[in-house]
Amino acid sequence: MTLRHARGADDITILDFHRGEPSWTLANDVVMGGCSSSSLSLSNQRTGVFEGMVSFENGGGFASVGFSLVATDFSSFTVLNVCVLGDGHIYQLRLRGTDPGRRVAYRARFRTHPDEWMTITIPLASFEPTRRGRRPENAPPLPASNIGQISFLVGDRQEGPFRLEIDWVCGSCSGVTGPGPGENGVFPDPIVLPGRGHP
Repeated sequence: MTLRHARGADDITILDFHRGEPSWTLANDVVMGGCSSSSLSLSNQRTGVFEGMVSFENGGGFASVGFSLVATDFSSFTVLNVCVLGDGHIYQLRLRGTDPGRRVAYRARFRTHPDEWMTITIPLASFEPTRRGRRPENAPPLPASNIGQISFLVGDRQEGPFRLEIDWVCGSCSGVTGPGPGENGVFPDPIVLPGRGHP
């Protein structure tokens, strides 16, 4: 297993389990009659462990966990940096505004490597609108100045057990944007910034 990564000097913390357990909500496909299940727990290393089982039964196929934020201004960020330990699945990082009537989420997909800590850099401009798995027409732009939730979702026709360990999520305005998404809009490999490794 690889070592976890440290934050960059210019990173601004958005989510960090070391600072106390954040407010979170599970949202699985049971809301539409599916049978997928998930849980979130705190590890001994004070990371968040999101795990469960994705099932296609009854037309289901996704599980997610969302973290509430006090209205947070992301508009100065060029990228979000995400430190996770994955299982080889593709996950989605999702953002939502604070408007309670806003049903559109904004997502970016990233691929994990089994049992490997990764720092993944996702340009803020790469988040795309989605609603019920589809891109809605005439969707407004990401409300970057007023973000109220950040979430992780596993779906994309990936059935079976999953496990994603989350260390932290940070925003950065350093200007380091990394490459864009690869095939099918998935960010392929982690962007590990210089000096981030530590025991």
